[in-house]
Amino acid sequence: MSIATITRRWYDRKYGLGGAAGESQPFDQLTRYIPTESIALFVPTMSFIGAAAAPRQATNVSWIAYGLFIAVVTPGIVLLVALGKQKSAGQPFTFPTWPMLSACLAFAGWALAVPGLLTGPGWKIGAGVIALFISILLSLLEPLWE
Repeated sequence: MSIATITRRWYDRKYGLGGAAGESQPFDQLTRYIPTESIALFVPTMSFIGAAAAPRQATNVSWIAYGLFIAVVTPGIVLLVALGKQKSAGQPFTFPTWPMLSACLAFAGWALAVPGLLTGPGWKIGAGVIALFISILLSLLEPLWE
């Protein structure tokens, strides 16, 4: 599910527009918090870093890119989506705390599964488990933020 969808669901619940309750699909709990926009930008970034940098530098630059995506790119996408959604509906701006927090945490987990960050075979398996755990955890925490 995309950041735009996460933000739309939050917005619809916040303003009572419906659509969020009862929409559960079989894999909704696992896929709800995959930040597709950030991942779609992160994958080619990692590919570029791997091709352009020397192996030792690539590792360092990859972790810097990972941090920038968590701290700047993902929150920026959430903020732009929320601003657009609220402006088009004529609503006053409300800071999207839950969508921003959940998108950043989900990105932090899912991006570890992208080749280039973790190199050992145990870490690669662990990255997938971490991503799934974060998705399930966010699904369970979501009602507490409403």
